[in-house]
Amino acid sequence: MKRLFWLLMLAFIPLRIYAQTNDSLLTLAENALFKKNFLEAIQYFQKYIGKNQNEANAFIGIGVAYLELKNYDSAYYYFNLAVNIEPNNAIALTSRASVLILFGDYNNSYKDLIKSLKLDSTNINTYTTLATYYFLTNNIQKAYNTLERALTINPKSIDIYLSRAALNMQTDRFIEALSDVNKVLELDTNNVKALYGRGTIYKYLKEYDKAMIDYEKALTLEPNNGEIYVRRGILYLEMGEYQKAVEDMEYGYKLNPDLKFQTENFYKEALDKLK
Repeated sequence: MKRLFWLLMLAFIPLRIYAQTNDSLLTLAENALFKKNFLEAIQYFQKYIGKNQNEANAFIGIGVAYLELKNYDSAYYYFNLAVNIEPNNAIALTSRASVLILFGDYNNSYKDLIKSLKLDSTNINTYTTLATYYFLTNNIQKAYNTLERALTINPKSIDIYLSRAALNMQTDRFIEALSDVNKVLELDTNNVKALYGRGTIYKYLKEYDKAMIDYEKALTLEPNNGEIYVRRGILYLEMGEYQKAVEDMEYGYKLNPDLKFQTENFYKEALDKLK
């Protein structure tokens, strides 16, 4: 369960690709991406590519949208196109590496990440993705060291603290994980990942009331986030409220069907308890 939440908590790549642009199509695409209107973003990026076929960042933008939509094959296709257009584009390499990690192709992911760091040693997303690689290949201390190095570059990076919180959860360091998500919430009081991450930490610490408060606040901010419903359902299960557990998990699966495969054992347990 914690292994799953490590992957879900990480923000592999940014939702902003261009620092600024005067092109109206790119502006529309970037705004749609940032607002999580991913299909709309894809349409705008594709229109832009129709006029600028060698713009690697536009292909990255489409890849980001597909990654967020969990269409990993399409995400890889567009990230790979971006790398083919610009082999030394650090963002493209890190983006491709993130999907290779999801595919379990750790060797090629590592090669992309190391090359990306050589090209740009300040890209925080490369460090958090490299930490994911180290975690999944059982190099826990290297994962910690990678995130510590990233913090020396940007001590106020939300992504680094979220990544370290997830790593601390995986290694049962719940107090340290709590400190990391609290740091995120100091920087951004409405950070949804930090809220439901903290809710999960409180669940492990058996502080159910606090966990429920965080999940409910997260849902007010993102009412269509299936993962939060599933997490709250698992909390209800642990609290013995089995009907609510089933309802929350079923609704979460409706919003995000991929979650059922990953958490179905909790759902079956709740159903069994209702019999």
